[in-house]
Amino acid sequence: MGMSEGSFSSQYSSSRVILHLARQGIELFLKGAIGAVSEHDSVPMTHDLNRLFMEYRRLYPELRFSFEVPSRFSVSPNFDLFPDDQKKFHSTLDQRHRYPSDRNGNTFATKEVFDPIATLKELEELDRELKILEWARIRPYLRGESEIE
Repeated sequence: MGMSEGSFSSQYSSSRVILHLARQGIELFLKGAIGAVSEHDSVPMTHDLNRLFMEYRRLYPELRFSFEVPSRFSVSPNFDLFPDDQKKFHSTLDQRHRYPSDRNGNTFATKEVFDPIATLKELEELDRELKILEWARIRPYLRGESEIE
């Protein structure tokens, strides 16, 4: 029995593992796609999904390679207006979903609504979309073949 059946609390601590692994999957997909068309050293060494996504879109500008990063993993486009907040946020990004607080003891716990059923649906759709991108579009593109319909 899992969280979606109601056997676990859908509170902060119960949602962290799910969100961390999902976020890590998005990060690794982006880094893999970037690395496939660029020099090994040019894959950004960052956990910043916005930065990775912008680099992915630069390298794969065609609409057929587009996908949406779920909003729970995105940072507001207005975040650049607050550079101090952005620096603080990104300096703890690798810790945010894994630990209850940062190295200085500042909590990451926020009021959040974590609906396990809605999150499962969102992640299943993202998984489907990324598999199609990788196997039907990106891999054939890298081999110089036609995309799989």
